[in-house]
Amino acid sequence: MARIPKLRKKTRNRAAVDYRGVRYFFGEWGSAQADRDYRKWLARHAAGEFDQEDQPAPKRTMSVRRLAVRYLAFCEKHYSPAEFINIRESVRVVVKLFGKTPASNFDAARLLTTQSEMIRKNWRHRVINQRINRLRRWFRWAVSVVPAAGVTGTQCADLKTVDGLQPGKSNLQGLTPPASRAVPRVPWAVAELVLPFVSADIGGMIRIQYVCGMRPGEVVVMREIDIDTSGPVWFYTATEGTKRQEGSRVLEKAIPAIVQPTVREFFTADPSAYMFQPTRADRSNTSGVVGPHYTTASYRRAVSRGIARARRAGFDVPHWTPNRLRHAIGTDVSARLGQQAAQRWLGHDSLDTTAIYAEVVREELTTIAEHINEILCDG
Repeated sequence: MARIPKLRKKTRNRAAVDYRGVRYFFGEWGSAQADRDYRKWLARHAAGEFDQEDQPAPKRTMSVRRLAVRYLAFCEKHYSPAEFINIRESVRVVVKLFGKTPASNFDAARLLTTQSEMIRKNWRHRVINQRINRLRRWFRWAVSVVPAAGVTGTQCADLKTVDGLQPGKSNLQGLTPPASRAVPRVPWAVAELVLPFVSADIGGMIRIQYVCGMRPGEVVVMREIDIDTSGPVWFYTATEGTKRQEGSRVLEKAIPAIVQPTVREFFTADPSAYMFQPTRADRSNTSGVVGPHYTTASYRRAVSRGIARARRAGFDVPHWTPNRLRHAIGTDVSARLGQQAAQRWLGHDSLDTTAIYAEVVREELTTIAEHINEILCDG
């Protein structure tokens, strides 16, 4: 037999009942009015009125938006800048759709709606699958770290029932995402045509990303304090929050001599400041973003606007995105030095990554950087 909720004395001498996370008040403690209201409430309780699925969410339940704030603060400290940006973009979709929804009510149906919204954004199926998995990881984190959110293990298991997207096939709501495809390279001769039509910050990021084989998420958060300039080949490490789990590998990117003058142009009096800032008054094409640094999205938009300007000026420039720059240098390195060298330069993980010492990686990157200078000079 179910336990009957008891009337209890609460603050300010008020009578109340706590049931299923909701507190119901009945007036002054000990008054006849409180007793009558309590009996009426018991009648409604016996009829199952407070156990309906459409019962309003408890007022004190943590919303998806509040949980997102907690999670993003955690991720900023424990994940790499590039991964943090991916997590943030994934979480934003959920907050936009279900920000006021109690986190404990976020179920498979809402995750499916989120998946459909990502399809409407024209994201490719592989990107969507990765970001849906990041959302599942978010709610698994909430189970152990934020018990006040009310997220349960059963709820996390429910989120797993949403199938991943397959190329060319629609999801359960009838929407079909664009199929992912291999990222084609963009020759430097093509990328170079855009430089006169973008800001100095964007132009600098394009040059540095191409030569160093960086991901867009790595170049947008560069800071002088994270660059070791003690040797002929510089090394960049996103320490501000490599923000990786303790004991995992820290990814270093070599900066060859040929691009070091470009990097030095963006050093400021504050070594801890981001090198590429969309708020600088002496820079054009801020891509509509105001913040301490560019995001991968604002960087991509700025490049797209530069391409549009180049076309209006009469240049035949095919559309390309920043992520394709690193594949261009990767192809050149692979052709000259082999696939393993290209893998190391681009920072791809391999099965034996954890067995390689950081000193060995630096030696390999230094050797490749010297060849990079030769490759680009020959080009």
